[in-house]
Amino acid sequence: MGLLLVLLFPVVWMITLSFKSSSQIVTQNPLDFWPSPWTLENFIYVWKGNNFISFTTNSLIIAFGVTLLKLTTGLLAAYGFSQFRFTGRKWLLGAYMLSMFIPFVTIMLPNYLLLSKLDLLNTYWAVILPQAADGMGVFLLYQTMRAIPKSILESAQLDGSSHMEILLKIIIPVIRPAIFSLGIMSFINSWNEYFWPLLVLKGRDMYTLPIAHCIESFCQCRRWY
Repeated sequence: MGLLLVLLFPVVWMITLSFKSSSQIVTQNPLDFWPSPWTLENFIYVWKGNNFISFTTNSLIIAFGVTLLKLTTGLLAAYGFSQFRFTGRKWLLGAYMLSMFIPFVTIMLPNYLLLSKLDLLNTYWAVILPQAADGMGVFLLYQTMRAIPKSILESAQLDGSSHMEILLKIIIPVIRPAIFSLGIMSFINSWNEYFWPLLVLKGRDMYTLPIAHCIESFCQCRRWY
Protein backbone atom coordinates (compact mmCIF):
# COMPACT_ATOMS: atom_id res chain seq x y z
CA MET A 1 0.00 0.00 0.00
CA GLY A 2 2.82 2.37 0.88
CA LEU A 3 4.57 1.67 -2.42
CA LEU A 4 1.34 2.34 -4.29
CA LEU A 5 1.00 5.74 -2.60
CA VAL A 6 4.59 6.61 -3.51
CA LEU A 7 3.95 5.69 -7.15
CA LEU A 8 0.67 7.60 -7.32
CA PHE A 9 1.91 10.76 -5.61
CA PRO A 10 3.62 12.26 -8.73
CA VAL A 11 0.47 11.63 -10.77
CA VAL A 12 -1.79 13.27 -8.18
CA TRP A 13 0.64 16.18 -7.80
CA MET A 14 0.73 16.70 -11.57
CA ILE A 15 -3.09 16.69 -11.83
CA THR A 16 -3.58 19.14 -8.97
CA LEU A 17 -0.82 21.35 -10.37
CA SER A 18 -2.79 21.77 -13.58
CA PHE A 19 -5.62 23.39 -11.59
CA LYS A 20 -3.33 26.05 -10.09
CA SER A 21 -2.90 29.54 -11.47
CA SER A 22 0.51 30.67 -12.74
CA SER A 23 1.06 32.79 -9.62
CA GLN A 24 0.31 29.83 -7.34
CA ILE A 25 2.79 27.61 -9.19
CA VAL A 26 5.57 30.18 -8.71
CA THR A 27 4.89 31.39 -5.17
CA GLN A 28 3.21 28.46 -3.42
CA ASN A 29 5.14 25.77 -1.58
CA PRO A 30 5.65 22.87 -4.05
CA LEU A 31 4.67 20.35 -1.36
CA ASP A 32 1.36 22.17 -0.84
CA PHE A 33 -0.18 20.52 -3.87
CA TRP A 34 -3.81 21.40 -3.07
CA PRO A 35 -4.92 24.34 -5.31
CA SER A 36 -6.37 27.37 -3.54
CA PRO A 37 -8.47 28.38 -5.34
CA TRP A 38 -9.08 25.85 -8.11
CA THR A 39 -8.93 27.30 -11.62
CA LEU A 40 -9.39 26.11 -15.20
CA GLU A 41 -7.35 28.91 -16.77
CA ASN A 42 -4.53 26.58 -17.79
CA PHE A 43 -6.89 24.29 -19.72
CA ILE A 44 -8.62 27.25 -21.36
CA TYR A 45 -5.27 28.78 -22.30
CA VAL A 46 -4.02 25.55 -23.88
CA TRP A 47 -7.16 24.85 -25.91
CA LYS A 48 -7.80 28.38 -27.12
CA GLY A 49 -4.47 30.08 -27.58
CA ASN A 50 -1.69 27.63 -28.42
CA ASN A 51 -2.65 25.41 -31.38
CA PHE A 52 -2.77 22.48 -28.97
CA ILE A 53 -4.63 20.26 -31.44
CA SER A 54 -2.11 21.00 -34.20
CA PHE A 55 0.89 20.25 -31.98
CA THR A 56 -0.73 17.05 -30.70
CA THR A 57 -1.54 15.95 -34.24
CA ASN A 58 2.06 16.49 -35.33
CA SER A 59 3.34 14.47 -32.37
CA LEU A 60 0.92 11.63 -33.06
CA ILE A 61 1.75 11.48 -36.78
CA ILE A 62 5.48 11.36 -36.08
CA ALA A 63 5.23 8.89 -33.19
CA PHE A 64 2.94 6.49 -35.09
CA GLY A 65 5.06 6.87 -38.23
CA VAL A 66 8.27 6.00 -36.40
CA THR A 67 6.63 3.08 -34.62
CA LEU A 68 5.06 1.54 -37.73
CA LEU A 69 8.17 1.99 -39.87
CA LYS A 70 10.47 0.58 -37.17
CA LEU A 71 8.22 -2.43 -36.60
CA THR A 72 7.86 -3.16 -40.32
CA THR A 73 11.54 -2.89 -41.18
CA GLY A 74 12.54 -4.63 -37.95
CA LEU A 75 10.28 -7.61 -38.60
CA LEU A 76 11.46 -8.05 -42.18
CA ALA A 77 15.15 -7.62 -41.34
CA ALA A 78 14.97 -9.89 -38.29
CA TYR A 79 13.19 -12.58 -40.31
CA GLY A 80 15.82 -12.39 -43.02
CA PHE A 81 18.70 -12.68 -40.55
CA SER A 82 17.10 -15.55 -38.62
CA GLN A 83 15.85 -17.64 -41.57
CA PHE A 84 18.32 -17.11 -44.41
CA ARG A 85 22.01 -17.86 -44.75
CA PHE A 86 23.80 -15.56 -47.20
CA THR A 87 27.27 -14.14 -47.81
CA GLY A 88 28.13 -11.35 -45.40
CA ARG A 89 25.21 -12.13 -43.09
CA LYS A 90 27.26 -12.04 -39.90
CA TRP A 91 29.04 -8.83 -40.92
CA LEU A 92 25.77 -7.11 -41.78
CA LEU A 93 24.16 -8.28 -38.55
CA GLY A 94 27.19 -7.04 -36.63
CA ALA A 95 26.89 -3.64 -38.32
CA TYR A 96 23.28 -3.44 -37.14
CA MET A 97 24.36 -4.25 -33.60
CA LEU A 98 27.20 -1.71 -33.65
CA SER A 99 24.84 1.03 -34.85
CA MET A 100 23.19 0.96 -31.41
CA PHE A 101 26.43 2.19 -29.81
CA ILE A 102 27.00 5.16 -32.14
CA PRO A 103 26.14 8.44 -30.34
CA PHE A 104 23.50 10.39 -32.20
CA VAL A 105 25.56 13.59 -32.07
CA THR A 106 28.17 11.99 -34.33
CA ILE A 107 25.67 11.35 -37.13
CA MET A 108 23.46 14.38 -36.54
CA LEU A 109 25.23 16.64 -39.03
CA PRO A 110 25.42 14.02 -41.84
CA ASN A 111 21.72 13.26 -41.35
CA TYR A 112 20.85 16.95 -41.51
CA LEU A 113 22.88 17.50 -44.69
CA LEU A 114 21.37 14.43 -46.35
CA LEU A 115 17.82 15.50 -45.51
CA SER A 116 18.60 19.00 -46.77
CA LYS A 117 19.80 17.63 -50.12
CA LEU A 118 16.66 15.48 -50.36
CA ASP A 119 14.55 18.58 -49.62
CA LEU A 120 12.90 16.88 -46.63
CA LEU A 121 13.56 19.52 -43.98
CA ASN A 122 10.47 20.85 -42.20
CA THR A 123 8.53 17.68 -43.08
CA TYR A 124 7.37 14.71 -41.03
CA TRP A 125 9.85 12.48 -42.88
CA ALA A 126 12.76 14.54 -41.59
CA VAL A 127 11.90 13.39 -38.08
CA ILE A 128 10.60 9.89 -38.86
CA LEU A 129 13.38 8.49 -41.05
CA PRO A 130 16.41 9.05 -38.75
CA GLN A 131 14.51 7.75 -35.71
CA ALA A 132 13.27 4.67 -37.57
CA ALA A 133 16.77 3.76 -38.75
CA ASP A 134 17.67 2.09 -35.48
CA GLY A 135 19.30 -1.30 -34.92
CA MET A 136 17.59 -1.84 -31.56
CA GLY A 137 14.36 -3.05 -33.15
CA VAL A 138 16.16 -5.50 -35.43
CA PHE A 139 18.24 -6.82 -32.54
CA LEU A 140 15.27 -7.33 -30.21
CA LEU A 141 13.09 -9.08 -32.81
CA TYR A 142 15.99 -11.16 -34.14
CA GLN A 143 16.81 -12.51 -30.69
CA THR A 144 13.14 -13.34 -30.12
CA MET A 145 12.79 -15.14 -33.46
CA ARG A 146 15.86 -17.25 -32.73
CA ALA A 147 14.00 -18.83 -29.81
CA ILE A 148 11.30 -20.27 -32.11
CA PRO A 149 11.98 -24.00 -32.77
CA LYS A 150 13.22 -24.63 -36.28
CA SER A 151 11.04 -27.73 -36.55
CA ILE A 152 7.87 -25.62 -36.54
CA LEU A 153 9.07 -23.41 -39.39
CA GLU A 154 10.38 -26.39 -41.38
CA SER A 155 7.02 -28.15 -41.01
CA ALA A 156 5.25 -25.07 -42.34
CA GLN A 157 7.61 -24.97 -45.34
CA LEU A 158 6.97 -28.65 -46.07
CA ASP A 159 3.23 -27.91 -46.05
CA GLY A 160 3.81 -25.37 -48.81
CA SER A 161 3.66 -22.15 -46.77
CA SER A 162 5.46 -19.15 -48.24
CA HIS A 163 7.85 -17.01 -46.24
CA MET A 164 5.21 -14.29 -45.92
CA GLU A 165 2.67 -16.79 -44.61
CA ILE A 166 5.19 -18.13 -42.09
CA LEU A 167 5.95 -14.61 -40.92
CA LEU A 168 2.31 -13.51 -40.63
CA LYS A 169 0.68 -16.71 -39.34
CA ILE A 170 3.38 -18.28 -37.19
CA ILE A 171 6.18 -15.92 -36.19
CA ILE A 172 4.24 -12.71 -35.49
CA PRO A 173 1.66 -14.40 -33.18
CA VAL A 174 4.50 -16.10 -31.27
CA ILE A 175 6.61 -12.96 -30.78
CA ARG A 176 3.65 -10.64 -30.15
CA PRO A 177 4.88 -9.59 -26.67
CA ALA A 178 8.22 -8.47 -28.14
CA ILE A 179 6.40 -6.55 -30.89
CA PHE A 180 4.21 -4.77 -28.34
CA SER A 181 7.24 -3.94 -26.17
CA LEU A 182 9.16 -2.53 -29.13
CA GLY A 183 6.12 -0.58 -30.31
CA ILE A 184 5.51 1.02 -26.91
CA MET A 185 9.19 1.87 -26.46
CA SER A 186 9.45 3.36 -29.96
CA PHE A 187 6.27 5.42 -29.54
CA ILE A 188 7.29 6.88 -26.18
CA ASN A 189 10.84 7.68 -27.33
CA SER A 190 9.56 9.37 -30.47
CA TRP A 191 6.86 11.29 -28.58
CA ASN A 192 9.42 12.66 -26.09
CA GLU A 193 12.06 13.50 -28.71
CA TYR A 194 12.97 17.18 -28.54
CA PHE A 195 16.33 18.17 -30.00
CA TRP A 196 16.15 16.53 -33.45
CA PRO A 197 12.62 17.80 -34.28
CA LEU A 198 13.68 21.26 -33.09
CA LEU A 199 16.61 21.12 -35.51
CA VAL A 200 14.74 20.01 -38.65
CA LEU A 201 11.26 21.50 -38.15
CA LYS A 202 11.34 25.21 -38.96
CA GLY A 203 7.69 26.23 -39.17
CA ARG A 204 5.57 26.71 -36.06
CA ASP A 205 2.76 24.73 -37.70
CA MET A 206 5.08 21.66 -37.71
CA TYR A 207 6.09 21.86 -34.04
CA THR A 208 5.53 18.85 -31.80
CA LEU A 209 4.23 19.09 -28.24
CA PRO A 210 7.67 18.96 -26.53
CA ILE A 211 8.95 21.82 -28.70
CA ALA A 212 5.83 23.92 -28.22
CA HIS A 213 5.85 23.28 -24.47
CA CYS A 214 9.51 24.29 -24.12
CA ILE A 215 9.10 27.48 -26.16
CA GLU A 216 5.93 28.42 -24.29
CA SER A 217 7.61 27.79 -20.91
CA PHE A 218 10.54 29.99 -21.95
CA CYS A 219 8.19 32.78 -22.99
CA GLN A 220 6.31 32.56 -19.69
CA CYS A 221 9.58 32.75 -17.73
CA ARG A 222 10.52 35.90 -19.62
CA ARG A 223 7.15 37.46 -18.78
CA TRP A 224 7.53 36.57 -15.10
CA TYR A 225 11.04 37.97 -14.79
